[in-house]
Amino acid sequence: MAKRGENIYKRKDGRWEGRYIKGRKENGKIYYGYIYGYKYSEVKQQLILMKYESQTNTNETLTPYEGVLTDWVNHWLATFVRPKVKSSTYTSYKNKMDVHVLPHIGQIKLDSVYFFCIKNLYK
Repeated sequence: MAKRGENIYKRKDGRWEGRYIKGRKENGKIYYGYIYGYKYSEVKQQLILMKYESQTNTNETLTPYEGVLTDWVNHWLATFVRPKVKSSTYTSYKNKMDVHVLPHIGQIKLDSVYFFCIKNLYK
């Protein structure tokens, strides 16, 4: 039985087929890659690996963000959150970040936030 949202199906020949987005054609249409196997679990595992590889195989190189969490949160709120929510919701989110989060961890570099949280979680 295929699980919802996984794009893994049982074929008539008894094999499992997994489908993932491999890329886009010049006209914008999606083309898919397929994985076949006799066990659901092996197809699922290969599918996860292929999805990861297809997302990380970009030709552009990404440079890590060097700023602190406060700068990134303000940019994120203004650019991604503000256009999608009501102004009162945006104000509420901004206030919660300014009062509860940023005074404590706002001056930490963004690439260190995860390690800072894990280290302080188990004190």
